[in-house]
Amino acid sequence: MSNELQITREKEGDILILEIQESRISEGPVIDALSREFEAAIENGNCKKILLDLHQVELMS
Repeated sequence: MSNELQITREKEGDILILEIQESRISEGPVIDALSREFEAAIENGNCKKILLDLHQVELMS
């Protein structure tokens, strides 16, 4: 597993879609990366909803 969490961002209308592209993740990197994404979405104010796509995640610890 890489040291940096891979998250893709996509916007559909007023929905921000965040897709975690790692099969195995631990809480530290996930929390940090998601916090940054959430803060950016809130600061921009152009997203009313955030969808978190975890379909590639097999293991969270």
